[in-house]
Amino acid sequence: MNIPSECLELISKSLIDSGFIEKVSPEDPDKLAAHYLDTKRLDEQIQVIEKYRSIKGNFLEVGSGFGGLVTYLNSTKHDRCKAYGLEPSIDAYTGTLVSTRLLSQENNISSKFVNAFGENIPFKSNFFDIVYSTSVLEHVKDPEQVLCEAIRVLKPDGLLQFVIPNYGSWWEGHYGILMLPGMPKWMFKFYVRLLGRDPEFVNTLQFINKKKLKKILKPYEEKIEIISWGRNLFEHRLKNIDFSDWASLGKLKQWIIFLHKSGLVNVGIRICRLFNWETPFVLTLRKK
Repeated sequence: MNIPSECLELISKSLIDSGFIEKVSPEDPDKLAAHYLDTKRLDEQIQVIEKYRSIKGNFLEVGSGFGGLVTYLNSTKHDRCKAYGLEPSIDAYTGTLVSTRLLSQENNISSKFVNAFGENIPFKSNFFDIVYSTSVLEHVKDPEQVLCEAIRVLKPDGLLQFVIPNYGSWWEGHYGILMLPGMPKWMFKFYVRLLGRDPEFVNTLQFINKKKLKKILKPYEEKIEIISWGRNLFEHRLKNIDFSDWASLGKLKQWIIFLHKSGLVNVGIRICRLFNWETPFVLTLRKK
């Protein structure tokens, strides 16, 4: 995948201009921009999908961000797949679509990105073999409608995989901080203000936990088969410290290393299993 330098500059600038870096995340914007398009990270995402199904046929990423995964999948390395990206043009993130356009043009896949919201996916029903999304559902206006649309456009026997932060757990990845499981928004806003961060970003988030996610999926019980919530992957990562330190995950990795050194990691895993503290959810389901 060819990545023009001006594309990385645009991503970095959009992270700064949106206020995300100064107000929410303390990460270096240039480093974070590079992480978004890092092929090692993209390969890790692909490996998790392919635990359940080979990537081939029509593929949709709901919330394709800066376009890295869709561009990578449409490269010759994954020529069995025709990948599309869905990303809305939001004023605070105008650099998103500009950088995506540059990246896609550089790799000759300009027609594969659609400017639209997940609540109204502009594709016919039963079109995609795989529908994928990562760290997007917590940002949408209507999570239930997004999942409804994702299931609609998925083919029978198709695979859906949504990676979703668990707000019933101990970690908040946007701010890169520990939190009390199940914290209400008002309390979390007070907490981040104490830490010197801007609490307004919290208003843009859906605090999704397992109970809420099950409620959203309940109307589709006859149409879907849930394959995994991602617990096994979560426990594997904790036991083996087997994940990249992308963005704020480097801080989380340090906490997990501390658990290992303290001999508490297995106890921690058992407690997480008891209270559904795994995060993120890697919701994987098949459409019947």
